[in-house]
Amino acid sequence: CRKQGTNMAAEAEVRSMWEHFLASNEVEDVEASFGALVDFADAQDLRGQGLELFYELKEALLPELNFRQKKLFTDLDVQITKRQKYVQKMHAERGIENCSDTGVHVTKGSILICGAG
Repeated sequence: CRKQGTNMAAEAEVRSMWEHFLASNEVEDVEASFGALVDFADAQDLRGQGLELFYELKEALLPELNFRQKKLFTDLDVQITKRQKYVQKMHAERGIENCSDTGVHVTKGSILICGAG
């Protein structure tokens, strides 16, 4: 029973960190709250690595989040897939070799997804 209580406490902490990150609107707050999520995921070495960091955060955070909080990851996955398919289509039309999928996710390629849209 104690282990279940510990898991619930960790889950609540991650959910709180997530909400703080989403509510942050000042650079310092965004950096601090995002840093806490990266630390939780033990992904400090992936900072600046784009999709690799995204997938590592998703793997670590998703099991701790509630349904509503998971929606952002779902939405981002849809956007990433859509853009990767578009890039592949454009490469095929121009005869450019696409990036190869060497694992669960393609993490290298010519896409850029920005926030504040």
